[in-house]
Amino acid sequence: MRRSLHLVVAALTVSAVLVFSAKRPAAASLPQATAPTVSRDVAAGTRLFVAYNCGDCHGAGGSGAMGPSLQDNRWRFGGSDTEIYASIAEGRPEGMPAWGPKIPRGQVLQLVAYVRSLGDGKDLTTENFTGATVERAGH
Repeated sequence: MRRSLHLVVAALTVSAVLVFSAKRPAAASLPQATAPTVSRDVAAGTRLFVAYNCGDCHGAGGSGAMGPSLQDNRWRFGGSDTEIYASIAEGRPEGMPAWGPKIPRGQVLQLVAYVRSLGDGKDLTTENFTGATVERAGH
């Protein structure tokens, strides 16, 4: 109950702050980025990740929680800039809301830069996406 209230308050706060933002372009209109992201965009995206409470679902630093990890370089809907932009702006089935109407395009791009930076140099093993049970040894 407390978590639900927190999510409602966060959503209302974001909505209130951004109520006058203009309609965002579809992800398909974004150019496919191939150059490395600019460090100031990553820094801004880091602040936005916290400010928009993305960690409530994706865990601190994108480590994974109720939403998938963003650190493991495994992408259910694709890991290109354009595909991550679409995930944030348009949402995804079974959990990811569409933030495009509420978050300015430039900020979504900064979030993309941050999310892309999370898996740099990491090789983490996480859940598989096939739904199959993974047997683990140990305690």
